[in-house]
Amino acid sequence: MIPNILINDNMTVTYRAIEQDEFAMMAQLEQQCFGAHALPDFFFRQSYDCWPKGCFAAFQEQKMQAFLILAQSETQDIGWILSVAVSPELQGQGIGRKLLTQLLEQQSYARVRLTVDPENPAALRLYQSLGFSKIAEEADYFGPNQTRWVMEYSPNLSI
Repeated sequence: MIPNILINDNMTVTYRAIEQDEFAMMAQLEQQCFGAHALPDFFFRQSYDCWPKGCFAAFQEQKMQAFLILAQSETQDIGWILSVAVSPELQGQGIGRKLLTQLLEQQSYARVRLTVDPENPAALRLYQSLGFSKIAEEADYFGPNQTRWVMEYSPNLSI
């Protein structure tokens, strides 16, 4: 991850790997962003234990403003982004884009996948602009009436 990026005249953001004392910040940001669909608090510790090199965040001063979790799938050439969260008040300012771009440039998977709510146009635009394409649509992904698109990025075809 690159250390610091000037987002605008008033905001410098630091991108780096998550540290062990930051799980509570991840859980809080996840809850802010996803409400009832938020991952449980313990998941962040377990993610770090399983995929420490796949947990990244963006900080403004000492406050976590965004994070993502990348996990290896059963197939070693496919990585899965399990969560991308950007502080609601900073969405649309390029923080999530830069976090994802850094991940996609540095990861070693042949393909990276994620799921997204097809009713979230901002997320769809972001992922498509980075080179993700829809490979499947699953109804009831998280339960009844909770459709998700499965999207995939291949570095050989993108960025």
